[in-house]
Parts: sequence; C-alpha cells; structure tokens
Amino acid sequence: MTTVSLEKWPAEIEKPEPVLAPLQYDEQKKQLSCKGAMSADDCHRFLGQTENEEFRYAIALLYEKSHVAPILDHYAYNSGVENQEAVPVHDFLFQCDLKVLSGEGEFALELFDGHHRFRNVIDFKARESSLFIDDQQKAVRTGRLGGIFGADAVTVEMSIMDRQVLFAINGKPVYQPLLYGESSAPRAEIRVPVLFGANGGHLQLTNLKLYRDIHYTRGKALHGVNEPYQLDQQSYFVLGDNSPVSLDSRSWSDGKVDHKYLLGKPFLVHLPSRQGEVKIGDRVGHIRIPDFSRIRYIH
Repeated sequence: MTTVSLEKWPAEIEKPEPVLAPLQYDEQKKQLSCKGAMSADDCHRFLGQTENEEFRYAIALLYEKSHVAPILDHYAYNSGVENQEAVPVHDFLFQCDLKVLSGEGEFALELFDGHHRFRNVIDFKARESSLFIDDQQKAVRTGRLGGIFGADAVTVEMSIMDRQVLFAINGKPVYQPLLYGESSAPRAEIRVPVLFGANGGHLQLTNLKLYRDIHYTRGKALHGVNEPYQLDQQSYFVLGDNSPVSLDSRSWSDGKVDHKYLLGKPFLVHLPSRQGEVKIGDRVGHIRIPDFSRIRYIH
C-alpha cells in the first residue's frame, strides 16, 4: 500500500468505490492510496479529469512512489483479511549468476538495511573481494577468489539477515561473516534495497533474484515480542505459520501451552493448498482443497 497526502478530493471527479477500486481516498486521514503499482492508464485518466494542481501533484507523486514502494511483509494470500498492518522489511538476500567475459575491472554489489549500506567489491584483476560499510574507505573483510571466474557463470549471493553480512560464490563463503550491532534509531523504510554496477571489464548478469527474510510479526504483542517469555520444562510457545493473521502464543492471555494438551503425532504437511470453485446457480464460491502434488510426509 502506497499513500500520499491530499487535503481534499476534487468535487468534479467522482469518488472511487470503497474497498474495490484500485485508488482510495481516506477523508479522515486526508490520504490518497493505492495497492500495488498504479497503472499508467489510471494515472493519465485522473490527470485528465481536473485542473486541480494539488490533486494532479498527488496523483503524479502516488504513481511514482507506487512503482518504487517500500518493501513490506505483505502476504498476497491474506488479501481481504481485516486488521492487517504491514511491517517494513530490512533483511534481504540477493542472488544472481555472474559471467566474466574479460578478466579486468570491478563489480560492486550493495545492500541497504535501513541504517547501513554494505558494499561488496570484486576486483577481477587482483582476484579478491572486499566488504565496505557506508562511506568507509577501509575494507572490513577481504577474501581471495583464486581462479573461480572462468568460462562458466558463477552464482553470487549476498545477504544481510539477522544483523549478519554474508557473501558467497557458488555456495561457498568468500570471507568470515560480519556481525554488526543494532542501532537505537528506527530504521528507514526501504524502497531500493540493492544496487550493483561495474567499473571496466565486460560482465553478464542473469537470473537476478531478491529474497526477503521471513520473520514473525508482533501479533497482539502480549508475549515474547518486547521481552523474553519464560517457559518451563513441560510447556511450549506456539507460533502459527501464517504470522500476520495467526492467533497464537504471542496474542493469547496465557502464552504457554502445556505438554499434556498436545495430542497425537503429525505425519504429513498438507499446505499450501489450492483454490477450488463451487458454483451454485449464478453464484460462485471458493474453497481451499488439498494440493496432492505438494503433500509431504513427515518421517
């Protein structure tokens, strides 16, 4: 969800339909919002309906921001569930296949966690890779690469997860992980988590992928969120697999589940399921049915 400020909706434009329309206006919060990226057609359509400069500016800004929106822990399959509050994500892993067509120059890969920029620079001539933090000129980690870059592409991975920087080529760490502390200042929302570029040389990048870390949300934050929650030898802290909408130990009045209440033994994993349709007359309903191709037995 991307939002911008708008003091008043123009009287000459019909207000969008609540909930279902791609563009929404909240009169109380005085906010204009859209889910996902606003289409160019919608942008031009609204711009062409009024000369109201404030509204036109808000639409243009919303269009721009929605295409570079903050990365949040939104789960697409939870759409329509009430009381969801998306939380900014700061832990990422970037992966790509890198082929070196000439053995000179440098390749830089940078990840941003909301506080610090971690930049890894591969020097193909020196055959080494170095890690830098923010604008520091001195590397905090350096690793030798040897003859790893040959005729074939290699898989490059860099991650900033759980306050730890990792860099690997073909699944092997190039240097020791870098652990870094947590700042007391709040971290910024991240719109551009990764940057990369080259200085000289001739490179080819393919199969670019960006992953975000999976983490448990706050729930009602009654237990185990703001401070440790003590368990005894016969109790468990239960967490649901769909964290944003799960009612579990984070939110129950008593966060502990005694061992005696756990009956039986799990023997298969039946999720994720798939959506099926049930049609009665002109009405179509949707139900979740097992996806037998993805069922896994627990040994």
